[in-house]
Amino acid sequence: MTLECHQCSSTDLEKTSPREYRCRHCGAITIVTVPEDVVDAYEIRQAKQRALRKKIALLTIAGGVIVFAILTAYGAIFTLARSHTLASREIKRFGSPRSGHGRMIPSMTGAIFDDHSMIARPNAIRAMSLSRDGKSLATMAEKDIIVWNVADGSVIAHADRSTLQAEGYFRDICWIEFFPDGKRIACAPDYGRVLILDAKTLNPIHRISLPHESELRAGRIVHDGTVLALTETRIDVDRYVILYAIRGSTISARVKMKSDIDSVFSGAISPDGSMIAFPQHKSLAVCDTENGRVITAFEAVPAALGSIAFGPDGARLAYQVLLRDKSSNEESVLFVRDIESGDVVARIRHDSEASGWSIAFSPDGRLICPMPEAKRMRIYTTADGAPLRTLSPIGTSYAIHFTHDGKSVITGGEDMLVRFWRVPER
Repeated sequence: MTLECHQCSSTDLEKTSPREYRCRHCGAITIVTVPEDVVDAYEIRQAKQRALRKKIALLTIAGGVIVFAILTAYGAIFTLARSHTLASREIKRFGSPRSGHGRMIPSMTGAIFDDHSMIARPNAIRAMSLSRDGKSLATMAEKDIIVWNVADGSVIAHADRSTLQAEGYFRDICWIEFFPDGKRIACAPDYGRVLILDAKTLNPIHRISLPHESELRAGRIVHDGTVLALTETRIDVDRYVILYAIRGSTISARVKMKSDIDSVFSGAISPDGSMIAFPQHKSLAVCDTENGRVITAFEAVPAALGSIAFGPDGARLAYQVLLRDKSSNEESVLFVRDIESGDVVARIRHDSEASGWSIAFSPDGRLICPMPEAKRMRIYTTADGAPLRTLSPIGTSYAIHFTHDGKSVITGGEDMLVRFWRVPER
């Protein structure tokens, strides 16, 4: 038997009394005149069908939860296994572990080699710094900061973004640097803040908020321990480039200059802190940090301006631009210029967009290595722009650093590894 609404013929009925049913569809009342046992059998069938539908819904939800858990676990396993796979590729590529040159020293999270080196981590490395004595390496990744012992690859200290109270992932423009004494580290883990950390524990010593909601564009620690922060900010309707000096927990504005472009995305501070460089309207300005006087302004930068870096003696400036001709063909060029004369010392064409993440000079200033967005990198001589060696990391690299003896280049990036590349004899 099937009960139907006498008005709309719907079978979705709700019992309101022993012989009355209300239609859930139209609300009409249907009176049943059939025997009671027939009605009871019908209600039992309806109850079983409702229970079955509920069971199917619960099983569907449980199945979805199980599939989601499996996919999440698979993703985590894949991420952890990826670093070990990359390590295996490097061992296969450069030889098995052995004593002497190329030996592998195991660490708690990866491996480090004497020549082509790496330390595996489960997130992309954005910035790095080598201590003055060359014994410790600090890396800032997307989710954490780690201080490594370069000799054996062991972890000296580790801090994640929750420990540092950083907001979300670390920013695209990242900066980290050891103080001259090697006991402290300065870094900018998120927008608008500079942290001073203990190098052995990574516990915060000072948290400095940049005024006017400023955004860091470059950082530098000078010889007397002063932290310089080159920032961009908007005050009322105008944009400014401001250089702040930080001593302990005290911050003061050293130079404030009005910007004539909508946004400054790059900048640089000279090693001794006496000069800053930042883009202006179709030019690259180099200014004195004592009074803001413009020392020189390199002529029209006709297209996108990327990374900027001072040479180790502060006499030269390197910057990347993306040039376009009349036919809209693009060419990425790295310029090295003498600051005093303005002469172009080297003009290097390379496979990259202008927005490469960083540029590194060797300690003697004779070599330069731009960090492009492309996967292939080259070490060039600054005298004539000749390529000296090609580096081929797996994935995009974001951070680069020459060792203090100039014999190796350290890179880190998307492949979650820190690599030590040998610099050829010249």
